[in-house]
Amino acid sequence: MSYEREYAAFLENQKKGRSGESLRRLQEGHGYLEQLFLQQVWWPAVGSFEHLFAEYEVSGVLHGFRFLDFAYLRPPYRLCFELDGFGTHAKDLNRWQFADQLQRQNQLMFDDWKVFRFALDDVKEKPQRCQQFIQQLLGKYYGSALDSPHLNRKERQLLQFFVHHGQQVTPSAAATFLQVSRVHTRRILGSLHSKGVIVPYAGKERIRSYVLNPDNGRVRLD
Repeated sequence: MSYEREYAAFLENQKKGRSGESLRRLQEGHGYLEQLFLQQVWWPAVGSFEHLFAEYEVSGVLHGFRFLDFAYLRPPYRLCFELDGFGTHAKDLNRWQFADQLQRQNQLMFDDWKVFRFALDDVKEKPQRCQQFIQQLLGKYYGSALDSPHLNRKERQLLQFFVHHGQQVTPSAAATFLQVSRVHTRRILGSLHSKGVIVPYAGKERIRSYVLNPDNGRVRLD
């Protein structure tokens, strides 16, 4: 696979469904350092852009919305990758902007994001070390998962919805997302529950909502 071809397809897919500030951030915020990270680090380490989102919008961060350089949304985790140029953070920020960035990261971690930062110098001068870290990171959180349950296409789609949603999901919301009947949706939810991927959040005899199983850190999606 050609990196240039896959990167072009990745960027086009990222533009779909975006407008306004979200599209502007992708067009203007996805710059030299972000592209260098993908070419020098992510692609050699992972070989795929699946589950990766550039300039990902996060709402509810300090009563507003922010954009992450990259979000890796693969159940049951949400990983944030931030790229820092030395000049930007050492010279161009005033004290209030610096404090705001720290508060932003704290809020992300409070909301169960796992945040990782890479410096321009490491991406540019030590890409192999960064590649190794990415591989170790994904191995730690997702592993080989040889004993994990096989998930079909609808189950994978629904798990992506759980990750994006970030909280309990009702059968009604799941049915709307999947665009299938509630009966079919309950069968899918039941299958995910039986595989230990999700657990009931509300309801006993008739479950009213589910959440990702916090004890299942090795869901196989491939």
